[in-house]
Amino acid sequence: MAHASAVLAASLDHGPDLCLVGPPGAGKSTVLRRHAAARDPADVVFVDLSGCRDGVEASATVADALGVLLDSWLTASEVADLLRRTLADRPALTLILDEADAVGAEVAPLLEALAGLPGQRVVASAEPVGPGEVLPVEPLEDDACTALFEANHTGWRSSGTRVCRSGSPLAVRLAALNDVD
Repeated sequence: MAHASAVLAASLDHGPDLCLVGPPGAGKSTVLRRHAAARDPADVVFVDLSGCRDGVEASATVADALGVLLDSWLTASEVADLLRRTLADRPALTLILDEADAVGAEVAPLLEALAGLPGQRVVASAEPVGPGEVLPVEPLEDDACTALFEANHTGWRSSGTRVCRSGSPLAVRLAALNDVD
């Protein structure tokens, strides 16, 4: 995961729109949360889209996180316009959209509407979505998996060999907590 964090940090200077892509459990959300925690809280808005069913709910969730009040009669393009104006007034803001898998391609029109604004949009998804650079979050190598397992293991020592082969940080942490070999 250190590699993905380094790539994300380096990419902040290269473009305003980024999409972290990787399989479930690869560590996309962890990378984004670490990135957000390292920044001034006033300059980061972290939006969890996991509860959204479609692009309309995603837009409303983003608006709510930004403190934008929406009228129910607004069209999708009017909402996007309102969000564009809001973000244009906050050029230092990084907008992080986590769990974009929940709405998939339906969040793309919102991201396209926000592209080119000052600030930055960073998305986590299993598949690329929206404009911008795609940053893969790769599964962990065996040594990193073993180290993560041992760091999170709470019971008697177990190798976790099978689970470490998956390369999934989430699977490794769960296995360590549950003492699965």
